[in-house]
Amino acid sequence: MRQNNTPYKIHANCTVCNADKRTLDEKITANCAICKQEFEADTVCENNHYVCHTCRQKAAREEIIHHCLTRGHTDPYRLMLELMKLPSVAMHGPEHHLLLTASLLTAFCSVKGRSDLALLLEEANNRSFQVPGGACGNWGICGAAIGAGIFSSLVSKSSPYAKDEWKLSGQLTARCADSISRQGGPRCCKRDTFTAFLDAADFCNKQFETDFMIPESIECPFYVNNKECKGKNCRFFCN
Repeated sequence: MRQNNTPYKIHANCTVCNADKRTLDEKITANCAICKQEFEADTVCENNHYVCHTCRQKAAREEIIHHCLTRGHTDPYRLMLELMKLPSVAMHGPEHHLLLTASLLTAFCSVKGRSDLALLLEEANNRSFQVPGGACGNWGICGAAIGAGIFSSLVSKSSPYAKDEWKLSGQLTARCADSISRQGGPRCCKRDTFTAFLDAADFCNKQFETDFMIPESIECPFYVNNKECKGKNCRFFCN
């Protein structure tokens, strides 16, 4: 699969009015335009809206779910790229803990003819929302790996009391976590999601008899947004 590796600039638009955000010279005290709680803010939009991290993440997750339900897809890789380019999805953020899961669930339901995608996405959102941002460095496991395990547990109907299904979910999470950790830091939500996807799609093809297309190589177009990008030391760097 040949990819278009043109760099993709992520625009940090306001969740409330879609205006451009700007970084302040000094932090200010501001009330979130959505939840109304008070925070220290270092960014506001051109119309002076501030949106807290929790509300921003919720908005991104809602857009991810809406896109999956309205677009549908049999190709989880292409869907994953579409979700990464949604206006509310940041370069880094815990919405990525749902993003991979949602891509796989949508494609899985499409190819299997399942009609319960909305319920699966809702449950995936509930479970992945419990994984905080920064879990990769603070817990020692990336939320993308956990998201892959959530996918497996949902489609196999696993539970703490299951046998083979419990095993499969643990194996997939461990495989993704190992691949992600081998790359070393610093954090990159796009790199880790790409890595987990390659493991999860291969696992799904073998264990759940799907035929998901897996690209021979992935060329990341998002590196221009990442000030901590590892450049040529990242397997997905394409410049």
